[in-house]
Amino acid sequence: MRPLLLTLAVPLLLLGLCFALTGLSPLEAALGHPGADTGNHLWGYGEVAGALAELRPPWLVQEKAWPEGGSLWFIDLPMAALLAPVTWIFGATAAYNLGILLNFWLAGFAAWRLALRAGAPAAGALGAGVIFQLQPHLWGQVYNGISETLAVGPMALVLSELIVLQREPNHKTALWVGIFLGLCTWMNPYYGLLSAGMALGLGLWTLVGLRGRRLRQIGELWVIAAAVATAIVLPFAFLFSAELRSRGCDGGSRSGICLRQPGGPQHGGHPRLFSSRPLVFS
Repeated sequence: MRPLLLTLAVPLLLLGLCFALTGLSPLEAALGHPGADTGNHLWGYGEVAGALAELRPPWLVQEKAWPEGGSLWFIDLPMAALLAPVTWIFGATAAYNLGILLNFWLAGFAAWRLALRAGAPAAGALGAGVIFQLQPHLWGQVYNGISETLAVGPMALVLSELIVLQREPNHKTALWVGIFLGLCTWMNPYYGLLSAGMALGLGLWTLVGLRGRRLRQIGELWVIAAAVATAIVLPFAFLFSAELRSRGCDGGSRSGICLRQPGGPQHGGHPRLFSSRPLVFS
């Protein structure tokens, strides 16, 4: 319980300090630089929540290539969908800030778990979790407004279970490797590919030199992990391929990022979710 609370308390304190020093509310002001990608991700949170409220695919965006509309995949879709109820009630700015907090908490907790699996003592593992949360890379991504890059927690969870699977092979751990690998891919496809590469490399290294029954036993575990991960990733691949087949800028089957035509709305999102332009501070 202590690691859960501490890894939540540290980012909560630091993010709360940001708002306290500026006198702004997390319901009205989003963390990040106004000249970076923050506004785009705020729009994505509002657009995804609005689409889910209207029971339509969140990648069909009417405001893109106005007035025909087109398709656009929001890269932070899982977190935006998870926090859609927060967006409906408190607005996209509140949901975006909460998403940042949750990613920091998961990053710290996962780093603590990874350090324990690697053999660190309890205090050292807890310190590793907090230090991982304080790394400049993550806070730099908050500044840049690239929220999906904060989803490093699932990657650390994959690594922690890979250590156990290599050291103490068992079916339960193989199942968790597959689950965390699938989750990692959903949260950030780039991190998912990286984690899959690490798992593949470690798996091949583990199987080298094994023979006979031992090879079959260990190989079976890695097949289970791969099968579970594939089953979780397949819906993601289906949704992404559906986006690629959706209407493009010209109303045909071509998709991609397009510039809005003159006369279209100045910023997207569901009208009930964006009553005014959200404030952004660095």
